[in-house]
Amino acid sequence: MKRVILTIAIGAAAMLGCDSTDLGNTGGMGGMGGSGGIGPLAWVASDITIVGADSCEFFSETEALTFDMNIDGSTLTLQLRDTSLIMSTDSYMETDDEVLVTDSTQNSEFDPCIVMLDNAMQLGLDDPSTSIDQNSTLSVTWDHVEEEVSTNECMGVWFVDLPCAGEVTLTLTQSPPPAAL
Repeated sequence: MKRVILTIAIGAAAMLGCDSTDLGNTGGMGGMGGSGGIGPLAWVASDITIVGADSCEFFSETEALTFDMNIDGSTLTLQLRDTSLIMSTDSYMETDDEVLVTDSTQNSEFDPCIVMLDNAMQLGLDDPSTSIDQNSTLSVTWDHVEEEVSTNECMGVWFVDLPCAGEVTLTLTQSPPPAAL
């Protein structure tokens, strides 16, 4: 993750202009608490383990990671703190015991080299009898893929040979823990 800010900052900035009204969301637990929804909830990563080979050199098992989660109706967003990486779903339901959040952005910082950066996080609730915001911990699998979408312009310009992929498993712990209902 040593280059996470550099490789995703430009493309992910486009996601910042979207909110739940852009997606037509009308339900879910976030709507119950008023128009503000739930969050941000801080989640701290631990037990980060690279699965197989990370050919993108994207992940680090020793880097401290904190995520901020917001829930607004059926929209759930998870942002890697201090970066522009925002993964989201517009189909969250409070009864979900697993939630998939994704982000797909283009990086054209080294134009004409254009790279598609795809991230997907499978969030598994450790207590599926409660909603995600009431869970203390989540089991996570995070997949990251980088692929050139320009025409053979990235050789020697991009950080690694493309296409590349990496995967980690980790635990997210809500900090502070959720209040008892």
